[in-house]
Amino acid sequence: MEDAAIIALNTADAYSADRYGKREWEACAQELLSRGCTQAETEAFLRSKHMRWAGDYGEDLEVGVTAEGLRRYLDRQMPTRAQLLAEARNLAETS
Repeated sequence: MEDAAIIALNTADAYSADRYGKREWEACAQELLSRGCTQAETEAFLRSKHMRWAGDYGEDLEVGVTAEGLRRYLDRQMPTRAQLLAEARNLAETS
């Protein structure tokens, strides 16, 4: 099983997981991994308030609660890789 699939399974009980659905949740995990997050950071991010906010943002943009919505949220809220990784690291350390 790929890392993203394992992470999606490990976080299937996260607050926002049902809202995204299995396929999009896994795609969100893959998006975070592709941006440089570790497995632990990705799991912490998926469990964070950011996923709810990203879902709301995606709905506002009419792309829905999708990995595309997450991409757009990250591009707007954490436009540099360093900002995302710092936030993900902080989330992983405090979870």
